[in-house]
Amino acid sequence: MSKTETQSLALGLAAEFEICTVYQSLPSINDVAKAAAELRRLDAENKALRARLEASGAVPVVLGKKLFQFNCHQDWVNRAQRAWKMAGVRSEDTICLDQKGRVLRKGLEFARADKEGAFPVVVYLALVDDTAAHDAWLAAKTGDAA
Repeated sequence: MSKTETQSLALGLAAEFEICTVYQSLPSINDVAKAAAELRRLDAENKALRARLEASGAVPVVLGKKLFQFNCHQDWVNRAQRAWKMAGVRSEDTICLDQKGRVLRKGLEFARADKEGAFPVVVYLALVDDTAAHDAWLAAKTGDAA
């Protein structure tokens, strides 16, 4: 079963259960069995994705507030220098993310985002001290209470 079909199954079951709450009725035993199987499958997929993420060595990035965005490559070319100045920050103190979630730092990376249709690029304030955020992430990952 494809991911799209599986998502449709999960959403379909959710809709069935919502209807049951509206009419104060019980779901069919078949729907309950399907939901249980789907929840087990989604749990296994979630665990596999978390394991892959952990094995990749990726560290979550904590973003500050959204400052501005560039809607296309030409927009970036035309106003990049002014945008940071008007926001009152240096480009080094920001993180630029394209629509594929990639961090952009150089002109070639912005050109690649343009070529791959990954605009708009959103510019966020980088958190200067993200130690507390990283500690919270690590505690959540290991199950330790902060």
